[in-house]
Amino acid sequence: MITAIFFIFVETIFHKMPKNVISLTKEKENSLYWLGRYMEKVYLQIHNLCRCQELLDEGKPQDYTKYYELIGSSIKYHDKAEARSGLMYDSRNTESVITSIIKASEYAAKLEDELVSYNKYYIQQTLDLMTRNANIGKDPHMEDLQQAADLALAFWGSVDERIYDQELRSLLFVGKIVEHIVMCIKMQYKYYRIEEAFVRLEWIAARLPELFDPKVLSEISYLLAEPQYCPKVESYRKLVADMFNRLIKA
Repeated sequence: MITAIFFIFVETIFHKMPKNVISLTKEKENSLYWLGRYMEKVYLQIHNLCRCQELLDEGKPQDYTKYYELIGSSIKYHDKAEARSGLMYDSRNTESVITSIIKASEYAAKLEDELVSYNKYYIQQTLDLMTRNANIGKDPHMEDLQQAADLALAFWGSVDERIYDQELRSLLFVGKIVEHIVMCIKMQYKYYRIEEAFVRLEWIAARLPELFDPKVLSEISYLLAEPQYCPKVESYRKLVADMFNRLIKA
């Protein structure tokens, strides 16, 4: 009942939003999609590192090790302290938070007319925080992780408050939902988390079908059905991630 009321409310808001106020090129659409993905990745990477720290503080090294392995790292570190710092501040590491916020900043720079200063502020603040800590070689503590997470969440609040064009918002939130699904599969979350997110993606796709490659969306729908869900299989994770990379029409 609550879910039904929520969708009725969102449906009403959706139809009241201005449509196609801004004419978007394919490059702009791609930049919005990937900005949404990288800002969600920043938040989820920090969330996962917080969970790692909690497990370490609780004295559960086996759980910590498993969780750390799921997060993944493109660089091998000597110990846990170095790994924790590297996953936050090492720009050489493709899976670090600083790499994700740098990527987000690069896509935001291509959206001069589509984003307002309020949106850009939180991206820049997150980048400045990460860069400052990286330059002084600061060991990330929980308060540093929380500060970065708060800035990432504030960005999404600014999108809600200041971006009214339907297509702009939808592309950002499609990227957000997609990255949420990809990261949840990577961390081997239970199926219901994937299902909840994909329902939201399908809801947007039904209202803005022109944004999506219908064949790719259909294949993703098949792969994310519960009988096919196998997040522990690396080839499955890679296939789903590749399909999502091709979801938005080129």
